[in-house]
Amino acid sequence: MSRFKRSGSAAIEFVLVFPFMVILVFGIAEYSLFVNHFHYLQRAARDGARVGSSTLEGHEPTGALIRENAANHAISVLEANGIPCDEDCRVTAEWTPVFGEERWVVLTVEAPYQPITGLFPSIQTHSVARFSMLTQAQPLPAVE
Repeated sequence: MSRFKRSGSAAIEFVLVFPFMVILVFGIAEYSLFVNHFHYLQRAARDGARVGSSTLEGHEPTGALIRENAANHAISVLEANGIPCDEDCRVTAEWTPVFGEERWVVLTVEAPYQPITGLFPSIQTHSVARFSMLTQAQPLPAVE
């Protein structure tokens, strides 16, 4: 008779523990997918800023080519990693002076994240990554 009591208690324990185990497994999966998504945004921002920082414009730089190259490269990195850059995605690049003649390219990448479960409100549905990098010195005008 005690054998039947033990098997019944195991079933009750399983019923009590199973929902928590499912939530734990889905939580680990959801969090790891979110971290992976954010890693891709950081990578796109870093790689785009690197490309923008190595762009040379010419004798009178305006920063337009630097900003364009940085943003286009960030978009291509996002799309290569499976994150479509459509109307919800924003990639902005700035070319700003910091100290004297030094200029920095600042790249901001924003993209939505679609949770798979929606059980965890602490996971953000919109991620933003920003990266700054010092640009190369632009060539000086030729002295005549």
